Amino acid sequence: MLSFARVSVALIGALTVLLGVQTYRLHRLNEKIASFSSSVLPASLESGPRSLSDDALDDAGVADPDDPDGTQNGTDVTTEYAKALDRLEREREGRGASAGADGAAGAASRTNDANKTSDDENKDKRKREKAELRQQTQSLLNRAQDAAKQGNYANAIDMLNDCLEMDPSRGDAYRQLAQIYHKLGMSDQEMETYAQWMANRPDDAMPHYQQAALYESLGMDKEALDQLRQFQQMTQGSMDSYPMAASLYRRLGMRQQEGEALYAWANSSPGSVDARRSLAQYYARIGDKPSAAAEYQALVGLAPANASSHGALASVYRSMQQFPEAQAELVTAMNLQPQNMSYRLQLAQVYQRMGDRESAFQTYTGIMTDAPGTNEAVQAQRAVDRLERQIQAAQNKPKPK
Repeated sequence: MLSFARVSVALIGALTVLLGVQTYRLHRLNEKIASFSSSVLPASLESGPRSLSDDALDDAGVADPDDPDGTQNGTDVTTEYAKALDRLEREREGRGASAGADGAAGAASRTNDANKTSDDENKDKRKREKAELRQQTQSLLNRAQDAAKQGNYANAIDMLNDCLEMDPSRGDAYRQLAQIYHKLGMSDQEMETYAQWMANRPDDAMPHYQQAALYESLGMDKEALDQLRQFQQMTQGSMDSYPMAASLYRRLGMRQQEGEALYAWANSSPGSVDARRSLAQYYARIGDKPSAAAEYQALVGLAPANASSHGALASVYRSMQQFPEAQAELVTAMNLQPQNMSYRLQLAQVYQRMGDRESAFQTYTGIMTDAPGTNEAVQAQRAVDRLERQIQAAQNKPKPK
């Protein structure tokens, strides 16, 4: 019996020790899982301080604490724990990668913002530098202009060259420099200025026109025509180019081309008083009186209160022997400008040409009374003297028997 009791005691002691070891192992396992859960478990496993429930252990892939060795379901706790760690580690890496991507996106955004800020700063800097350069060169231009007005052309030329050295794109500096050379008769230097102007401002048509004018003044008509055509090609559709081209064609004696330029101007801008007047004057110069009258009529329609247009139309009517029409236009012009004795003098002459001596005499004497000492009054006096002689001659003429 004693022997059996000893064996029983020994067996109970061994079981007690074994139970203590297992209890210790389970306690350590709970501590590790709790520690790991607090740092890396997803939100579904981190609802606050708690003990590992059956559900939590199942979610983590850890064996039931009632079966710590996994003997009841055939699993090994160490293997399952390692798998849980592996899954949780992958989740943590995934979150880290996402955070890294967000961080990278944030860094890229910050880089873009920094680049944009840098670009804006560079633009502002360039704008300030451009404004400063503009101010400096404008100062030189103003001083050069003042020097040229005072006849100090040498200083003006130096300052303009300095200006162009600082900013070769200033067309106004080239133009001013060329004008000085032209005034001084320095044709070679003027020509060189136009060449530099064209080279540094290839889209600017003005140097071609100025060079064409220079060629024309030098008798180099072919070269002038080449540059003029280049100017027209570069300024197609520009209202200012038409009268400029027409003027140079007139100097070149090319009447047809002059008329084409003026007609294109009037056609492109039918409401332009200047275009209509220029075309009317052109027709009057070449002797196309009907066309001139038509253009002046259009001009009067555009500007009915313009006395000079009525006076010009009256002149065309007079040249066409249409005296009643001329009289009507001159009366309108005189009413618009009562102090303009020229219209009154022309009206008196029209009356005289129409055979209305009484109206002519009254108009002439009215000029002498209202504007004594003027050129119109002198002419009126001469006309009155002639009329009186004619009247006297007619009175002294013997009557037929």
